[in-house]
Amino acid sequence: MSDNQSPPMDPGQFVDVVLVDPADAEKEQVFFAKIKSAKDGVFLITQPQKDGNNMSYPGLPYEVTCRIPKDAFVWSFQTEITNVMGDTFVLTMPAEDQVLREQRRGHVRASVSLKVQASVHLANRYYAEHIIEIVDLSGGGCQMVGDKPFIANAILRMKIPLPTKVIEVHGKVVRANPFPQGTNKRTYLSGFAFTKISEADRELMIKFIFDKMREDIKQGKTV
Repeated sequence: MSDNQSPPMDPGQFVDVVLVDPADAEKEQVFFAKIKSAKDGVFLITQPQKDGNNMSYPGLPYEVTCRIPKDAFVWSFQTEITNVMGDTFVLTMPAEDQVLREQRRGHVRASVSLKVQASVHLANRYYAEHIIEIVDLSGGGCQMVGDKPFIANAILRMKIPLPTKVIEVHGKVVRANPFPQGTNKRTYLSGFAFTKISEADRELMIKFIFDKMREDIKQGKTV
């Protein structure tokens, strides 16, 4: 399903800022931010970040693609970054006929702080269950931090505590930052894609994500 509609521009709403490689349209970099405000033909977002790194740009104005996930839909459109004020980015509001709304639940994501049990798959069995923290969760994967780095393509099993049930998911590390983040507490950020999760558990997870996003927006939380 797709149609043209005005994207949600509520303060605290998540937005993906997408950079496409001009030499290969299949390659893209996705940076994460939140909307601060929207009025007078522009909208303001927080500093777009990916794996703990700020987005760089060669100059202004700078054309980007934005994707705004909310509930079961994602609004996609092209726009320009016209100004940067500290950690606030100013972007041009798209015309309604330039916005594509798609039903794509995999993009729905919420900032969380969930301590989970994880174990690494080696030699046909899972080893060394330990605690890591999920900081960003969607129906298709998550970002997580721990006190040790993961290896890209490592297979993991995680037990995620939701309000009504602890669910078990399997998947692989798709992004592994070998450099520690933070100054006082050194942690490593990794991206994880789910490869095995029951549909019933995925529905529970998506409901939890929607509830968390609504609560964040209600409280006006930002990145």
